[in-house]
Amino acid sequence: MSTDRRARGTAARAAMLGLGILAAATVLSSGQGLRAQTPPQEAATAGGLLRLLGITPSAESVDYVMNKTQFQLHTLLTEQRHPKTWDLGDRVARDAAAGLRMLFAVDEDVKARLDALAASPEALEQAAAAIEEAIRGGRKVYVYGCGATGRLAKQMESSFWRPFWRSVRSDATLVKKLGPAVPADIEDRLIGEMTGADRALISSLEGFEDLQLIGRLQLRDRGIAKGDVVICVTEGGETSSVIGTILGAHDAWKSESGTSPAESRKALYFVYNNPDDLLRPFLRSRSVLDEPGITRINLTTGPQAITGSTRMQATTSETYVIGAVLEAAASRLLRRELSGKEMARLGFDGKMTIAGRLREFGGLVESLKAAVPDLARLTELESAAYSGSRFSTYFAESGLITVFIDGTERSPTFRLYPLDTVKEPARKCWFQVATAASTAAEAWQAFLGRPFRGLDPALYRKPFETEVEDPYLRRAALASLARAG
Repeated sequence: MSTDRRARGTAARAAMLGLGILAAATVLSSGQGLRAQTPPQEAATAGGLLRLLGITPSAESVDYVMNKTQFQLHTLLTEQRHPKTWDLGDRVARDAAAGLRMLFAVDEDVKARLDALAASPEALEQAAAAIEEAIRGGRKVYVYGCGATGRLAKQMESSFWRPFWRSVRSDATLVKKLGPAVPADIEDRLIGEMTGADRALISSLEGFEDLQLIGRLQLRDRGIAKGDVVICVTEGGETSSVIGTILGAHDAWKSESGTSPAESRKALYFVYNNPDDLLRPFLRSRSVLDEPGITRINLTTGPQAITGSTRMQATTSETYVIGAVLEAAASRLLRRELSGKEMARLGFDGKMTIAGRLREFGGLVESLKAAVPDLARLTELESAAYSGSRFSTYFAESGLITVFIDGTERSPTFRLYPLDTVKEPARKCWFQVATAASTAAEAWQAFLGRPFRGLDPALYRKPFETEVEDPYLRRAALASLARAG
């Protein structure tokens, strides 16, 4: 393959992600699936290969390969190659539209899983009822994730919950009619949190995700207590910080005598995307799977369109399902007070159910497929800019968090420069996201619909210093804490 062709292929594949469709076709050019194919024990003993490459493994990497088997995830279904996208890199380099069609074909797996879930939506209906009850009872809803699912949690708060209730409360007639059924602070009643808090949205905070401790500390930091609804989301089903959060929330229920698992599981939800039998070898996962006081929602769809990129089908399914639950909860809150005409004005169909919403996902997939010609032209346009050593800039207001989240995923997937900050003297990142704001505080407000919320070192430093036994994790966590405020 010529240098020009390789450059065009790389640029085209990176451009796909910038369309906000997570069309991350670029990853194949850098060896899709290699991490799922080489047993870690072999890698640790391949001295000849390391010598050939002139690489001396660090003590930390050797420790990981030899001792951290509980964090080696190559057996998980989400880490395997998808048979539909084996030659995605070559295909998209030749034909952007064909590459997009190949990529979107994997979304049929999500459709199949949601159709199956629609036949048994009891756990989701239970969650919607629990959210309604929590809001009416003056409690909170806490959605927590890490990485892509952390961004999902932020999106639930800042793209869905806050804008919707802000719109409702801007209508004086509705506010009067709703009365105390919808509290004045309802925008703040749902907290979308991620491992590392708001700073983790834009910066990589190493060492946090492998600590159950930080999940428990953030739970306390945000004031979450027994009676609040806690929804913890992990694509793999093994993320330590997310598991620490759900177990910490469950501990609050266990601390009071007389509390039964039947009560706590109405408020505690663990959402994940791998088969239980593949997760059971991981002790931390098993501690949740075997806990009767936690409701588990398994959304396994299979391998991802791009190997290991769980921000694709896994997070897509989680976003859609949790969004459907929140929509149903909002409908339950409002329909007791409002007429059918008023509900319709707010966008609610009186006949829509969670099961019905799940079955509608297939229509989205078909709409996306129909848009392939237009998306391909945009992909090629952005690709041409990159091939010519130029950049792209996205401008957004109401869609800012969606555009930002889709864009920021490029860096880890394709080994590109991360987003530049405003302090960078010259652009490095191929793309940038901008919105109208004169200060950092204004930008965060536009981004999240509320002020920035970081981690207070006073709460986290001492536990990190005294309770994290692994020296590598402790050092990484303390370094990240210094940047997380």
